[in-house]
Amino acid sequence: MEEKKLPEYELPSVVTYTDEEILEELVRHRPMRSQRPMHQNMPMEVLAS
Repeated sequence: MEEKKLPEYELPSVVTYTDEEILEELVRHRPMRSQRPMHQNMPMEVLAS
């Protein structure tokens, strides 16, 4: 039986972001008012049932 070699292990890369970069991405992808989840537009009585 022939031995199979495993592929060489590659270390994962580490990605770091500054606070400013994270904030820019959050602001850029912020949902518009019309895209709010449906439960935010429902009366509390409907949500409580």
